[in-house]
Amino acid sequence: MVVESRPLTWDGETLALGPAGTETVVQSVDGIGMVGSVAPGDWVSMHWEWICDRLTEPQVSRLRRYTERHLAIVNDRSTRSAVPALLG
Repeated sequence: MVVESRPLTWDGETLALGPAGTETVVQSVDGIGMVGSVAPGDWVSMHWEWICDRLTEPQVSRLRRYTERHLAIVNDRSTRSAVPALLG
């Protein structure tokens, strides 16, 4: 099955969502998988190349919000500069 996804990218300073692209994923092997049927246009969660679940619109909305929030936390320079001081 082919899906559209946005992989994480790292440019040496910033973690971000990369451009949308397609990738081939696994829904099941020998009829065994983590999710039932999916149809074109469905939103799915994935782990590596496996489809894990079909997502509802509210789940997609929350996933977007929390992804943006956590990318902002990771990329916050004041937070990153404080980490070595805490470890030192």
